Amino acid sequence: MSSGARGSIRRLLWRIAGRLHLRPATVEEFLQRDRRLRRDVGDLGRGIDVGMSLAAERLGLSLADRCPKDRRIFMRMGDYWLVVFNGAPKYVRHSVGMSYIALLLQKPGKEVSATELIRLAEGVDTEAGPDSAGEMLDGTAMKNYRNRLADNKDETAEAVANNDLARQRELSDEREWLLSELRRAQAPDGTVREALDQRERDRKSVSAAVNRAIEAIRKVHKPLWHHLYTYIDRGNFPRYRQDPSTRWTTQF
Repeated sequence: MSSGARGSIRRLLWRIAGRLHLRPATVEEFLQRDRRLRRDVGDLGRGIDVGMSLAAERLGLSLADRCPKDRRIFMRMGDYWLVVFNGAPKYVRHSVGMSYIALLLQKPGKEVSATELIRLAEGVDTEAGPDSAGEMLDGTAMKNYRNRLADNKDETAEAVANNDLARQRELSDEREWLLSELRRAQAPDGTVREALDQRERDRKSVSAAVNRAIEAIRKVHKPLWHHLYTYIDRGNFPRYRQDPSTRWTTQF
């Protein structure tokens, strides 16, 4: 193997070690002592894709064996997720359900709507404002928006009386946004569009994806499967019911 290839392999191993909070020296220790690891490094050096190869996955598992027994890891590495629980490292193939689980582990004890989980997994900004990503308003929200429009009218009149141009522009922008949201939420016959159908579709989609991911975990890591099956609630507002003794290192 060329010196350049060896350097690339070591840098890969250092990145893996860093994600697992292990010292770079651990890599060198393994290279010296682990024959299988040296063989895997040789395989990688002969041109196997470093980022995606099964050999690279085995390297991660070899290093994960050195993690403290109480460390919990749920980390994506290419086409696989490295999961460590009760001192046992395993790999699970990537699926969107694994992404949903990782997002829940990042928010222990917090309910996250199925719709928000989908948006987060897709990289959609969920901070842009209420219902900004397309979810329809319900009747209560529409009433609140209409009330805000009335307040906006009064505040605009006050801003005009005070010749406050900046405030007038701000209120005008808000008024246009409120009107657009109300138009979007209102059906042609004047009734409120039904948001529950989409929410239910999102709930079913997320629940099915999480169940498939948990089943995939069951096949390789029974203790982690049991933990997630017990502590992850599925429904309109999925939640990881935090086990106080468990802290997770996650990377989505």
